Amino acid sequence: MTIALARVGQTFFLILSNRGLSVLFRFLFFAAQVVSSLLIALLTGTFKWQSFDGGTSMIRYIIGAVLMGFGGMLAGGCAVGAGMSGTAVFSVTAWTALISMAASAAATDHLVDNAQPLAAVSDVKTTA
Repeated sequence: MTIALARVGQTFFLILSNRGLSVLFRFLFFAAQVVSSLLIALLTGTFKWQSFDGGTSMIRYIIGAVLMGFGGMLAGGCAVGAGMSGTAVFSVTAWTALISMAASAAATDHLVDNAQPLAAVSDVKTTA
């Protein structure tokens, strides 16, 4: 089963990465995958909505995704991939970038894990 799914994934990738196909075809091909997956999930009764427990987590993940996308656009592609391939050829800039990314990720993880929760609205005391 896993081999069959891998072959399907590879086929989809080859279709979507073919430069000879129009952008409209690639968009419609992708949209058809999403719609057909939704339809199958609805018909088999396995569809369910999933989300995070709190709204703050979702907002934090959306902001992180936007920043990662923006950073990828500024870097001209995936920064982690460029760092990994550059370290294989012992590029000093790639090693510097990869170490900086790891240090930034560790610092962000530390800050997020040790952050004090925001006070709830009911905890705010007002004076008249």
